Amino acid sequence: MGSAVKSGRRVWLAGGVAVPLVFALSGVSAPAMAAAHGSTAVVGAPAAGEGCSKLKARVLKSAASGPSSGCTGPRGPKGPKGDRGPKGDRGPAQPCVGVDTAQGRFGLEFSAVVSRGKAFLGRRTTSTVLENGPYVWKDLSTGANPGFPRNACGVSLNILEVTAQVKVLTTDGNVFENSCTYVANGVLTCPTGWTPLIRP
Repeated sequence: MGSAVKSGRRVWLAGGVAVPLVFALSGVSAPAMAAAHGSTAVVGAPAAGEGCSKLKARVLKSAASGPSSGCTGPRGPKGPKGDRGPKGDRGPAQPCVGVDTAQGRFGLEFSAVVSRGKAFLGRRTTSTVLENGPYVWKDLSTGANPGFPRNACGVSLNILEVTAQVKVLTTDGNVFENSCTYVANGVLTCPTGWTPLIRP
């Protein structure tokens, strides 16, 4: 029968199943009641505008299997982009280099240099009559001069007669000092190594 027909207190459903009128009036769906009585019903695909595309729509073969899960809704709008983190401190614009020169006694000139991550102390003889002699350099960054900071970036020099006091400044603001004395035959001896000073 194409439509439900009332007969006494029963209603005839599609498929020829009769159910009490009270169930029909209580809102129980015809397919569900039909499934309870062994009948087969077909549930159509969701209509347009119900949030499902035609490709996602399903047709249930049996009402006894229950309704399918709801279709996934459309993706929401993209959220705003987060704030950029703080910019880090810029490193040195160029490798740390420096030089300082001072005049000592007996026609000696001293120079301290920071270059390539190392510290050097040099000396040469000077004269107003003769040509200046060549520089002789001593590496103050070796194991023979313990305590040398790896991040030395500036240098200064102070002369006390034949003793050269070399100070280096590190990139983090620490100061270290080494003292070297000129002895016979042009030799520089640095017995103390590097000593940290009170930082400014």
